[in-house]
Amino acid sequence: MIFTQADLDIANGHIAESEEQVSRQERKVTVLRMQHLDTELAENILTVFYETLLIHNASRDMIAAQLRQK
Repeated sequence: MIFTQADLDIANGHIAESEEQVSRQERKVTVLRMQHLDTELAENILTVFYETLLIHNASRDMIAAQLRQK
């Protein structure tokens, strides 16, 4: 597959969105802990957000590498 700068820009946007999701979810886990409430579901969601961020980073890195080879 051939990637363009637009693809890299989209990937960077996905990363920014994922980082914001992670940040919001970390705050939710913190609030739940402070209230001595169950955090299991919130922590599971946070794990998924972390994994998604890793996938977005890997995709961005692949796109960037291909663009550098051009």
